[in-house]
Amino acid sequence: MASVLILMATFNGIKYISEQIYSIESQTNRDWEIIIADDNSSDSTLDVIYEFQQRDARVKYVIRNSENVGPFRNFMNLLAIAYENRNNYQFFAFSDQDDFWEPEKLETIVSNFKELGTSPRVIISDASIINCGGEIEHESLNSIRGLCQTNSGTPLFAHIYYGCLMMFNYELISLLPDLTKISPGYYFAHDAFIVKCAYLLGDISFIDNKLVRYRRHGSNVSRIGGMMPQTNLSNLKEKCSIRNVVRYLKKLRRDSAGPLTHTSSVAELLNSTKAEIKAPVSLEQIETSIATGGVRLLRLMVRMRVNRISIAQKIRLYTTPFVGYQKYFPVEEYRCRYLGGNQ
Repeated sequence: MASVLILMATFNGIKYISEQIYSIESQTNRDWEIIIADDNSSDSTLDVIYEFQQRDARVKYVIRNSENVGPFRNFMNLLAIAYENRNNYQFFAFSDQDDFWEPEKLETIVSNFKELGTSPRVIISDASIINCGGEIEHESLNSIRGLCQTNSGTPLFAHIYYGCLMMFNYELISLLPDLTKISPGYYFAHDAFIVKCAYLLGDISFIDNKLVRYRRHGSNVSRIGGMMPQTNLSNLKEKCSIRNVVRYLKKLRRDSAGPLTHTSSVAELLNSTKAEIKAPVSLEQIETSIATGGVRLLRLMVRMRVNRISIAQKIRLYTTPFVGYQKYFPVEEYRCRYLGGNQ
C-alpha cells in the first residue's frame, strides 16, 4: 500500500480541479493514493474525476454523495474512511479542489515526519496565496496568519490552520475515537478537529516551505483575516478609551466561547479513548477564564502562548495601551500599511 493517503472533497469545482489534480500527479513522492468524495456536484466535476480515475490506479475510491452535505461533513466522512483504513497508510493529507500543490509538497513533509520521529503529530506548511487567475497576491500565508507559533493554545481559541496545509501521521489518527461511529450531532470542521486533537494528544509542527498555492476566490469556505482592519487613526484616542477597552473584554469572552465549545466536544470524544490528554492547561481552567472574561482571559491566552496575531485580530486597537503596536505587528508591510510610513 501507499505511504500517503490523500483525502479530497469536491463540489462544483470544474474551474480549478484539473489544475489541482495535475499538481497531485506531478508530486515527486509518487507513493500516494487518493480518495475523492464529491458533494453531489451539478457541473462536470465528476467527469474530470472519472478521467483521473481511469488513467491513474492510485485513485482508490470516488464517492458521490446522494445529497449535498456541505464541505465539513464531506471531509469528516472522508476522515472516517481514513480511520477505517488507517493500518494501510503512514500519513494522511487533506486536499481542496481549487489549490495547487508544489511538486515537492508530499516529499518534503514526509521527510520532516521521518526526522521528527513517531510521536502523534500534524505538520503544517506555509503557502503562497494566489487569486482566481493563479497570480501570487501574498508570498506567505504565515506572515498573515502566524502559523509558525504552533507550540501554543491557539487552536483552542482560533482557527488559523487550513486543511490543505496539513499532513498527520498514523500515530495521531490511531488515538482518535472510532470516527465511523460519531453521531451526526457532532459537527466539526475537519481541519480544526485534527489540529485540536494534535494539540491535546501530541504535537503540532510547522515548516516554512511554501508547499501550496492557496487560492482565494468568492466561493472559499475559509476566510483570511488581515492583521488589522483599515482604520482611521485620527480617532485612536477614542478607540483606546476605558469604555472601549471594557467593551472589548466583554466581546472577547463571547468570541472565545464558540471555539471552546468545539474544543469541549473534541475532548468529550477523546475521553472515550485511552489516549492521554497532554494539554498544559485543563479545559476546566479555560472554561472558568472564559466565563470570567476580561483580563483573566487575556492573561490565560498569554500564558498558553496563543498566537499573537490571532489575539490582535480579536482585540483590534484596544490593546494598544497594554502592549503597543510593535509587539503585535512583526511584519513590516502591515505595520507600514496601518501605522503609515516606517513608524
